[in-house]
Amino acid sequence: MTDAQLRKLKRRELLEILLEQAKEIEQLEKENSSLRHQLEDRQIHVQRAGTMAEAAFALNGVFEAADAAVSQYIENIRTMEAEMRAKTARNEANESAESKADDVEEKPALEAESIKQEGKTSSESESIKQEEKTSSEAESTE
Repeated sequence: MTDAQLRKLKRRELLEILLEQAKEIEQLEKENSSLRHQLEDRQIHVQRAGTMAEAAFALNGVFEAADAAVSQYIENIRTMEAEMRAKTARNEANESAESKADDVEEKPALEAESIKQEGKTSSESESIKQEEKTSSEAESTE
């Protein structure tokens, strides 16, 4: 309405217009309050989403670090296993070589001992034979 139209209205009509405007203002204030509340909720959701995205990003970094640690651990275990196998193979080769060396060292010693035993046995048997000869000669001379 223009100023001229408002001046032509009666007091009662003006009061009714004021009352309607007051109701409209009240309704708009309620709507404004509701919209502000919704806006705050959305901002909270956006903040939460941002926070959640940041948390997911941080967790992703944690998972990457954990994955790298697991990979390194597995690699270390494999390296240790390879070293243990090589050490075991060396020990077995050394033991085998020592066993063969012992056999080589023992064999001549055993052969020498057996030859000595045979020598004693043959010299003992020779002495027995000589004693028998001597005793049979002595008997025959008697």
